[in-house]
Amino acid sequence: YWLRNLHFESIFSTRRCLPLAHNSHNDKTMKDSTQSRAASAVMKMPTQSPSTIVIAILAICAAMTIPSTNAEEPPYATCQGCHCIPADGDDGCPTDSIPDTSSYTQSMVDNYRAIQLENPIQLSCNPFIAEGDAAASPCETDPPFPAGEVRDGKTGACVVEYSLGATIEESTYRLKTVASRDAAEQASQTVTHEGPCGACSSLQDLAVYISAVDLESAASTCGFRAVGNITDGIKCFAEDPIGFTEPCAAVWAYNTISTNQLCPMCVSHALSGDPNNDPATCELAPCIACDRDKPGPIFIKYAGRTRRNSGLLANIVRPCSDIVQLTHVDPMPPPTSAPTQDESGATLGQGGARGIASSSAFSAILIFAWTALPAFC
Repeated sequence: YWLRNLHFESIFSTRRCLPLAHNSHNDKTMKDSTQSRAASAVMKMPTQSPSTIVIAILAICAAMTIPSTNAEEPPYATCQGCHCIPADGDDGCPTDSIPDTSSYTQSMVDNYRAIQLENPIQLSCNPFIAEGDAAASPCETDPPFPAGEVRDGKTGACVVEYSLGATIEESTYRLKTVASRDAAEQASQTVTHEGPCGACSSLQDLAVYISAVDLESAASTCGFRAVGNITDGIKCFAEDPIGFTEPCAAVWAYNTISTNQLCPMCVSHALSGDPNNDPATCELAPCIACDRDKPGPIFIKYAGRTRRNSGLLANIVRPCSDIVQLTHVDPMPPPTSAPTQDESGATLGQGGARGIASSSAFSAILIFAWTALPAFC
């Protein structure tokens, strides 16, 4: 309030404590007086008494001691201050295991959406019925998964083989399952997730996972639509604001139906907005645990990619051992250039303090006090 009105001494004037009769004359008088003081405040500031400056400095010191209530929250869920659930016996939260996504830009996400996949894995059946009913016909992908392949989302790795053209629209890539991540990295191959490739292994689906941290909320509507009509549900998952590829959208839609059947508590969980983890123990909510244990393994088998085996965090706090350390790279990053500068030579976005300081000599004092006084406060 003091900094905004730039008239500190008037705050302590006893005249402000005297009641005023509420009438139009007094309202107008007060308004005119306030406008007059505000209009001349900046010009008068350099001549304010030393007590005014002392009060301003004290105000700055007080502001520095007040904890910020607008601290930026991490773009993923945490429980008891940790991004994952440490194993029993672990010493605190392993903060060094937080996946580094600082280099992920909108340009990278756009390139992942634009580049074309040459060998998508198609899915035209409901794998959850086939896997859950021994009498049901097997659900085959196109191309089919190799016989005997371990598809637990951890064994092996899915790599990207690029064929880059002049533009990202003229570029393509292929997906390939390899025996191990270590072998792939030793051969300088680009690992896109741990575990074999599946219907959600495309870079377009990776772009969805990077962009949508709270994917469950966005997918709730599509899930209800899938229960009513599977074709409509798949379409919903494939369209904005989600934007999965059609094979991945199908896995998500069929998974939703299976979860609805096997985990009836998930309906109330979705409608109530209850947390995905118990705040006191960090244990998964009953719905999330049921989805992990029952339809979860089938989802991983056919989808291939999950957020945790792709090195991404989400709005569900998982065991630390489940979070893979993996950094993704833009296949065609934009050319680097020097930071844009304004006419004064200062990098844009860093000139706010200069603009404030130039408003008046007293503002310069405030800027100096704000930057130089923390040790004294």
